[in-house]
Amino acid sequence: MRILHVIHDFLPRHRAGSELYALRLARELARRHDVRILCAEYDPSRPHLSVSARECDGLPVVELVNNWRFASFAESYRSDLVGAVLGGILAEARPDVLHVHSLLNLTLDLPAMAARRGVPTVATLHDFTLVCPSGGQRVHRAEAHVCHDIDPERCRRCFVQSHFHSQMSPAPGGGSGWLARLRSRGNRRLPSGEIERRLACVREAMRHVELFVAPSRALGEDLVRFGLPADRLVISDYGFPALARSTRRAQGGRLRIGYVGTLVWHKGVHVLLDAVRRLPSGRCEVHLFGDSGTFPDYAADLRRRAAGLPVFFRGAFGEAETARVYSEIDVLVVPSLWPENSPLVIHEAFMAGVPVVAARAGGIPELVSHGQSGLLYDPFAADELAGALRSLIDEPERLAALAAAAPAVKPIAQDAHEWEERYRDVLERGRAARANTETPLVSIVIPTFNGAATLPAVLDAVAGQRADFAFETVAVDSGSTDGTRAILEGRVDRVVHVEPGGFDHGLTRNLGVESARGAFVVLLVQDAVPAGPGWLSSLVRPLFDDGRLAGTFARQVPRPEASALTRHYLAGWVACGEAPRTSALAGEDEFRALAPMERYLRCVFDNVCSCLRRSAWELHPFRATAIAEDAEWAKEVLLAGWRLAYVPEAAVVHSHERPARYELWRTYLVHQKLRSLFGLRTVPTPLHLARAIGLCLGSHLRCSWRDGVGARKPCALARALALAFAFPLGQYLGALSAERGWLRWRPRGV
Repeated sequence: MRILHVIHDFLPRHRAGSELYALRLARELARRHDVRILCAEYDPSRPHLSVSARECDGLPVVELVNNWRFASFAESYRSDLVGAVLGGILAEARPDVLHVHSLLNLTLDLPAMAARRGVPTVATLHDFTLVCPSGGQRVHRAEAHVCHDIDPERCRRCFVQSHFHSQMSPAPGGGSGWLARLRSRGNRRLPSGEIERRLACVREAMRHVELFVAPSRALGEDLVRFGLPADRLVISDYGFPALARSTRRAQGGRLRIGYVGTLVWHKGVHVLLDAVRRLPSGRCEVHLFGDSGTFPDYAADLRRRAAGLPVFFRGAFGEAETARVYSEIDVLVVPSLWPENSPLVIHEAFMAGVPVVAARAGGIPELVSHGQSGLLYDPFAADELAGALRSLIDEPERLAALAAAAPAVKPIAQDAHEWEERYRDVLERGRAARANTETPLVSIVIPTFNGAATLPAVLDAVAGQRADFAFETVAVDSGSTDGTRAILEGRVDRVVHVEPGGFDHGLTRNLGVESARGAFVVLLVQDAVPAGPGWLSSLVRPLFDDGRLAGTFARQVPRPEASALTRHYLAGWVACGEAPRTSALAGEDEFRALAPMERYLRCVFDNVCSCLRRSAWELHPFRATAIAEDAEWAKEVLLAGWRLAYVPEAAVVHSHERPARYELWRTYLVHQKLRSLFGLRTVPTPLHLARAIGLCLGSHLRCSWRDGVGARKPCALARALALAFAFPLGQYLGALSAERGWLRWRPRGV
């Protein structure tokens, strides 16, 4: 079995709990399997996004340099450039299973990228990096606050006060304005909506993880509270290599208090020093084992606090020295302030026969039974910690009793065998799912109403799509009476029924998206025929590659029988050109600075054939509207920081020869909406109206001449002339009605 372990950073430079566990598990699994490590590293001395190969303890390691050179906050967790590099690594490694320990410094898209290659993802949950963008500890360091809930407003403030923000630098070639503006503000915070968008991306990433394993119930239940699917969660503690028991010292000497771990604020070492200052002089000494260079400012603060105290900074140590470290202390203190998971050092102390005094936080009480296998106190309570340590100074015989009651620790060999069973299970379930019905990555939603004339061709084209992902088809029917329901029966995966007359351009599409299962949802009208077998892949692919895209829309080509007039108008529509384009807005200020027509063109989006990212739609569902739900949605998502793309390679055959009366009232409704959304008036005055009608008469006559209508097709000529009045008049009246507030009247049948 080929297993790729993925983690945010790795040894030897980084020696925290998740890195050590990943090393030990991978090393044990490598006895029977092909195991590799994929990690990231922040190293400005090396080129951003460069990749190198090395070994760690005999394990092959692929390391991506991520120097946080990003054009936006969104790129810090979902960068298309990082994704492109990781895609190449996945293609080269060809894993059977992806085992994620952390996606920090990488991309939240990685599980979806693996799923597209048929590779299942499992995850060990070490902390809260999925929901906490500032390192995963749910700690607002600048305000000395532990976050019991995820408050987006606090997260906006916390991130820009974290070391992650300080290490960010602008992407080459632009995109630096947002970062410079953010850093120049006195009260800095991310723009509104950024944290919510990240959480939506997290929820989407979770959809592609087959199994989550939390070493503590506290961590697992908290993450379920924050959105992790409970039905894919297993609680199972870490495994450990054997560790020799330490030799007990003779009673009567000073109590040797030990701390083992990273010297960082949320680990609470300063609380330990405050407690020691309250203990009797000469009765104890403190040994701090941890690298002072990882967070040098905090280490310097600890040295200031330790002045005059019997505190020894012992530095970092290698794995081979672990037994020696525990032999040099009488009690381990775990003074964590954040909701810890299942601290490795507590298990090590149990194996070494060293009793534990620990903060009552996170999963720690699941390991330490107060008064039996150790002592617990409330985080931040230095007095209470001092009392617990004083009891051990005064009654040193309790040390042996507490150590003797330590629970057994799971061996790493057993842990590895459990993981092998999990790998086999997800692989077997994947094979079974593919053999039966795959969970669709993409859903195609088609609103229908009396579409019997066109639906068969549409459904035939959909069925003929060649795609390397599973997809489904969902119809939302609004009370058809022409046989449409019979056509849909057996041709689509699901039909949702809407009461006759209950159709709404926005709400009915919402109903279709809600009924779909895919992470990406294609909206297709009942008379738009996909132009080839690669239509679906072309339309969806940009959303795979760029996590900032909220949606894509396709090119429309006229039907073979379309009139010259129809071809003329369709050729001028944005969704007909051959050049791809991407739309974005820097924010409300940029939008307001644009001219009305520029605002509209920036927000063009067409639900004749489009594809939505479900997580973007969940944040921004369509609004109830008589028409132009796509333009309204496009404006909303662009202002929220998403991007939209026009994909001409994805084409549908779609055009109409509708009566002039219908086009008049349809144009009226559209321009009423465009005036409300963008301030657009294409025909602002009666004089402009007269001029527009004259220009239309000329162009329509030329098109009719090319079609050879005239006396041979008097009805077609009459329609062309009527449309020359209908289009400008609809534009004029629609914008005027919006401007005057005449919004109650709605033409029927449009």
